[in-house]
Amino acid sequence: MLLSLLHTFHLKTILKVASPVLCTAFIISRLSDLRAEHLANIEPGSSDEDEDLRKQMPRIIFCSRTHSQLLQFANELKLVVGAEANRRSGDSKEPGDWSSNFTLAVVPFGSRRHTCINPDVRRIQSVAGMNDRCLDLLKTRNSKKAVQSRSGSNGSSTTRSSGGCVYFAEDAIKHVRDEILTHVHDIEEVVSDARRSEACPYFVTRSAIQRTGQFLILPYNVVLHKPTRDSIGIDLNENCVVIFDEAHNVMDAIIDIHSAKMSYENMVTVLEATMTYHEKYAQRLRSKNLYYIRQLMTVLRHLIAFSAAEVGHPAMAAEAVSEFQFKAKIDNINVFKLLRFIDETKFAQKIQGFTDSRVETQGQLKAGRSDIYSVVAFLNCLTNSVGDGRVVCSRSKEEKERFFKYLMLNPSVVMKPIMDSVRAVVFAGGTLSPRTDIETRLLSGVAAERKTFFSCGHVVPEQNVLGTVVARGPSGVEFDFRFHSRNNNSLVRSKESGYSYLAFID
Repeated sequence: MLLSLLHTFHLKTILKVASPVLCTAFIISRLSDLRAEHLANIEPGSSDEDEDLRKQMPRIIFCSRTHSQLLQFANELKLVVGAEANRRSGDSKEPGDWSSNFTLAVVPFGSRRHTCINPDVRRIQSVAGMNDRCLDLLKTRNSKKAVQSRSGSNGSSTTRSSGGCVYFAEDAIKHVRDEILTHVHDIEEVVSDARRSEACPYFVTRSAIQRTGQFLILPYNVVLHKPTRDSIGIDLNENCVVIFDEAHNVMDAIIDIHSAKMSYENMVTVLEATMTYHEKYAQRLRSKNLYYIRQLMTVLRHLIAFSAAEVGHPAMAAEAVSEFQFKAKIDNINVFKLLRFIDETKFAQKIQGFTDSRVETQGQLKAGRSDIYSVVAFLNCLTNSVGDGRVVCSRSKEEKERFFKYLMLNPSVVMKPIMDSVRAVVFAGGTLSPRTDIETRLLSGVAAERKTFFSCGHVVPEQNVLGTVVARGPSGVEFDFRFHSRNNNSLVRSKESGYSYLAFID
C-alpha cells in the first residue's frame, strides 16, 4: 500500500527510509505540505468559492467495511500523525527539513445511523427513512418562529428554527468542523464533540469533507454508491487515491449495495397507501403527477399478480431484467421516467408522511417505513443493464413467501468508473490470494498496464510457526470454545488454558 502511495505522489525520497512507520509519516508530512500550499492560494475571505483549487488538493480516501475497523484505523493514524507533529516541533532529533506547522485534515464519516443525535430521527429504523426525516426537518428550519438555543460549549448562542432540527446550527457546525480539521478524530469523538456544542455531527463531517478534508475515512458504501457520493460532495478526480482495506470484501459489498429485495407485503402496503393518497388529492394534483401516480399503481398491481404461483411456472426462478418485465407485464412502463418523477417530487417521502399521519389520526394503513423505500430501490435496480444482474422471483400461494430480489452479478460496472476517475486505487488485505476473482470480476475492464501487484511475507518466519490441535488440558478438561461455552468459568477463566500453553512451551 505504501509503495502505491509513493508512486502515486512521486515520493521517491522515501525509499531511503527503512521504517514503515517513518514511511507513513513521510507521506502524511508531504500531504500536509501540499495542503498548506493549496490553502495559501485561497484568499481568507473567499470561503468555499474557490472550488477549483480545492479540487486540485491531493486527497487520500481510506475505506473499510465495518464501523469498528474505521475506528481502529483512525486511532492508529493518531499515533503516526502525533509522531510526525512531535518531529516537526523539534522533539525528535531525526535529520530532515521539517516545518514547525503540521496539520493534516483527517475527516471520518458515518451515516446518519451512526452520527445523528436528534431523537426524532434516531427512532426511525431504516436508513432511508432517517435520511428523509432529516431532510424534512431541514426544510422547516427557516420557519418564522425561532427560538434561541442554550449556549454552546464555545460560549456562543445561535438562533435555530423551532420547526426544524435544533442541532442544525451553522455557527456550531463550523466551530466543530474547524476543530476536527486541526486534530485527528475518530467518528465517535466527532459525535461527542458535536453533542457538547449542540451541532449536528453528520453535517459537521460533510462540511469538513467539502471544505479541506484531505484524508477521508469512509465506509465502503459511501464510495461504492454514486448517489451517496454525490450527495455528500465527494469528487473522485485525478488527485485522489482510494484505498480499500480488507479488499476481499469489496465484491460482496458492491453486490449488497446494488441489490434490492421487495416483499409481497411491501407491494401491498405501498399500493394501498398510494390508492388512498390518490383518492384524497386527485382533485388537487396536476395531470402529469396523476399520470405517474397511476403508473406506479399499475406497476404494483401487475407485480402483485405476477407474484402469485401459477400452474406451469416454477416457484423460484431467476430472470433477466427484460424477461422479468415482460412476464410481469410492465415492459410498457418507462421506469426511468417513473423514478425521475418519484425523485423530483419526493413522492416516497410524501407517501410515507401521509401514511404516518393516517396511522396517528385514524389508525389506518400500516406504518412500515421501509415499504416505499424497498419498492423504489427495487425499481431502481430494473434500470441496470440486462447483463449486470438477475431478478430472483419467489412465487407462491403463501403470501409471506412471495418476493422479488434483484442480484447484482457484475461488480466491475461499479468499479470501472471509480478506476477511470481517480489517480490510483489500492486494494489492501491479508487474504487477497488467490486474486483470480478480483482480476476477472472486479477489474475486468481495467487495462493490464494499470495493474501492479505487490505481496510480502509474513512478519513471523515460517520456521517459527507450528500448527497443532490440543483437545484437552493437562488435567483432562475438554476444550470447547464455542459460543455457548463463553461463560464456562472452569474453562475460560481457570488456569486450564494457561497451563496448556506452559506445557506446550516446555
